[in-house]
Amino acid sequence: MTHCVTISSGLGCEATMGPYPCDITIPACTVSLFTDNNTAAGHISMMVRILCLITTTKQNHISKARHVAATWAKRCTKYIFVSSESDPSLPSIHFDIPEGRDHLWSKTKAAFKYAYDHYPKDIDWFMKADDDTYVILENLRLFLLTQRADDPIYVGCRFKREVKNGYMSGGAGYVLSRGALTAFVERALPNSSLCSADDTVNEDVEMGKCLENVGVRIQSSIDSAGRHRYAAYYFS
Repeated sequence: MTHCVTISSGLGCEATMGPYPCDITIPACTVSLFTDNNTAAGHISMMVRILCLITTTKQNHISKARHVAATWAKRCTKYIFVSSESDPSLPSIHFDIPEGRDHLWSKTKAAFKYAYDHYPKDIDWFMKADDDTYVILENLRLFLLTQRADDPIYVGCRFKREVKNGYMSGGAGYVLSRGALTAFVERALPNSSLCSADDTVNEDVEMGKCLENVGVRIQSSIDSAGRHRYAAYYFS
């Protein structure tokens, strides 16, 4: 079962909870990026630098993570698998955090703190995804090219519940700008009244609360035709 981040055309999830179509059709403009020796995609990749933080477990290194590493992760500017076990072949970094959904919030906080400490200047955008997410990086970069990385913004598949302004689905993946990452690490994480220290909270909901509390705004990913670029959907 896999989540899908389309960053392309199709319906999505900025309305109600439930199953969403996962349209991974590549628009004609994107096809040209692939067919022209990747020259356009390569140029944009230098302008829109993305660090992909991919959460996984040691049990999934072979069954899931290595396939992510062999496909879409290669198109990230840099990528790191966040796991409970180091694996140079992926590569993954080890955090001393127990496995399981109840500890996903701790793992996510640690991953973004690691990104803040190690990539303060050479990355513009920081994407959190799971090992069952699929992302079309070329389309993501085309969208982010229109945004300012130093603005505190956050992009993804928006669910309108539990948080005043909504939150982004963790399963579909979400992106923090450099400005959002700075606000999250410097202002939200040190203050438990702004950002929960409880391991067992829902990771994506709590991220939405933390970012809202420090003024990070949600940037709509809906295109000019009203279509959703992100979708949270399982397919097999």
